[in-house]
Amino acid sequence: MDANNAALVKERAGIRDRISQLHTEAYRSLLIHYACESFDAALGNPVRITGIAIRNLKTGQTVSWTIFGEAQRKKRTRTVLQDLDLLERSVLQAFSRHIKKYDDCTFIHWNMRDTKFGFAHLHRRATALGVKLHALQDSCKFDLSNAIYKLYGDRHAKPVATDGTAGRIFSIAELNGIDRREAISGKAEGEAFAKGEYAKIEGSTLRKLGIFSDIFDRLHRGNFKHEAPWRDTWGLSLSAGVHALRTHWVVTLLIFLGAIGGASLKWWEVIKQLF
Repeated sequence: MDANNAALVKERAGIRDRISQLHTEAYRSLLIHYACESFDAALGNPVRITGIAIRNLKTGQTVSWTIFGEAQRKKRTRTVLQDLDLLERSVLQAFSRHIKKYDDCTFIHWNMRDTKFGFAHLHRRATALGVKLHALQDSCKFDLSNAIYKLYGDRHAKPVATDGTAGRIFSIAELNGIDRREAISGKAEGEAFAKGEYAKIEGSTLRKLGIFSDIFDRLHRGNFKHEAPWRDTWGLSLSAGVHALRTHWVVTLLIFLGAIGGASLKWWEVIKQLF
């Protein structure tokens, strides 16, 4: 097996071990997602954070902060558009206070790894609004989307669901029979915010956390359904699959027992000749 495939097999084994560890430590594993304005509608302006939600992997207990929720709390529902800076700042402050209490936890996310959409974007918005956002260490983050890509390649699911909704999360949900009602695309969430449909955004964010939880559970149980070809799943070559099989503890045990059996049979033939 070539070095690239050997490295891939090792990396995939590490990902599966990490998933098992997170499942074991489910009380300290938190699913996170956020919604924002439409990138198209922003027209080069900073893209606002419209809502953030966190769900405990074990208990399903969820907390969320939204611009409209803060408007309700501050009794500013009639002036949401005029108070966007104030309300977004309040969302980020509440979020920061919350995550500061969970430094020993792992945050499971979906593709939140760059400045366009990710933890870096949350920090960018916080800085712009004068909020010192609590920083999570990279070692405390687990990208569920990237883990699936590493395990099954980029053909594990179509980029668009059968109903035309863009996003692999929706096609994965379809493949696995996961309820995706209320969940809408990021673009649709941005459009909903522009129309003042705030409940739709929060419902979508919360449902996505449920989808992430179901996907994680299937990955852990080993019944995750995907469309990746066998070749992609086994590391792009037959040799990777053979290597994975040979290094499995059951196969190793059978080989060991077979060797003992073969040696015992040989010695038995020698003993029979002596007597």
